[in-house]
Amino acid sequence: MSPIARYLAPKYGWSEGCGVAAQQRVVEILTMLARRLHAQREAGSPYYLGTALTALDIYSATFMVLLKPLPQEQCALPDALRATFENIDDATRAALDPILLEHRDRTYAEHLSLPVEI
Repeated sequence: MSPIARYLAPKYGWSEGCGVAAQQRVVEILTMLARRLHAQREAGSPYYLGTALTALDIYSATFMVLLKPLPQEQCALPDALRATFENIDDATRAALDPILLEHRDRTYAEHLSLPVEI
């Protein structure tokens, strides 16, 4: 472990094995969100709750950018930073149901400002 990691680890509650537990939790949350969107789509709504935009829709859309960035023309990122965001583990990538990204794209197009400025 690097000196910086040794310094920061106790400040952020890091312990051996916490990365695996966090990865599993991310997969659980992505799976739950995707199921919810699929159920809502079947009910005729593009939103997580009811038929109108909520904070959950905005939070989800902005979070999904961390797992799969918006296209460069919508969110200009330096190549190194884009590569960092796109570097997710296989389990998370598999849990990233296309409906989550469709929801992200629609939320940005209809309710948030594009292009995103970092």
